[in-house]
Amino acid sequence: MKRLLLILVVVGLFVVGCDSGGNSDNEQLPTYTSPSGITMVSIPSGTFNMGTDDSWDNERPVHSVTLSPFNISAYEITYAQWMEVKTWAEANGYTFNMPGAMGGSEDYDVSHGMEDETHPVTTIEWYDTVLWCNALSEMEGRTPCYYTSETQSTVYRSGRVDIQNEWVEWNANGYRLPTEAEWEYSYRANTTTKYSFDYSINSNDANYLGNENGTTPVGSYCPNYWGLYDMAGNVWEWCWDWYDSGYYNNSPSKNPVGPSVGSDRVGRGGSWYPYAVFLRSDLSRIYDPDSNVYYLGFRPVSSQ
Repeated sequence: MKRLLLILVVVGLFVVGCDSGGNSDNEQLPTYTSPSGITMVSIPSGTFNMGTDDSWDNERPVHSVTLSPFNISAYEITYAQWMEVKTWAEANGYTFNMPGAMGGSEDYDVSHGMEDETHPVTTIEWYDTVLWCNALSEMEGRTPCYYTSETQSTVYRSGRVDIQNEWVEWNANGYRLPTEAEWEYSYRANTTTKYSFDYSINSNDANYLGNENGTTPVGSYCPNYWGLYDMAGNVWEWCWDWYDSGYYNNSPSKNPVGPSVGSDRVGRGGSWYPYAVFLRSDLSRIYDPDSNVYYLGFRPVSSQ
């Protein structure tokens, strides 16, 4: 299969042999490197049609969503990045529920000989990703987004706390998980097709259907039109939102943050092992927030 040469440079990982996107309606978006070395892409405000009327009930109806500008990591968080922040956090009052692993394989073994620290971190709970985002915020001197109550007086630094929408400082300059709407907007990148690449997808476009026998280093495939890598395939990505099969019927039209209550959190993007249908732009999957599996990772966003 087509494999792309990776070059590791100070500002991040870049894939050689990819163009910047062939859609004339898209422009190369600005990027910057955070103090901790995470490449962030600045996503403009805009309006798009979220969901589909052609699939499962929980993806219906198509509805118009308008989002404020935000920044999103160009890559899934690697094991190396995970460990750098986690090490700092544990020395500064944080505790995590899972240690994290270097990607994963079809043998349910995260050490099948292909992984290294440039693979996405996996086997982390939703709670761990939220803790990590807060830790990264504090490590960079930013204001954390997640708190343990509506008063927003205590920063979330340990345990398994089912944080509610009202407990989040959405306008803080710290890091957080993308909302489901922000994630889909970023994946689509001004496209309206089933996949951000086209109406179909193949093994040259993404790591899926076991064609790599496990995860690959982040950025091993070409980015979407907005310069975001592995939005389809490699690992599922945690989003902020609680899951509610009927939420799209009542979703706010501006900056929706998901249902106020629930028992499962949303994952997006598909991973290295399922069929192409699971990589669709509009498909949601649900996970218990304490799920820690070898095909589930994340990427952070920030509002400023």
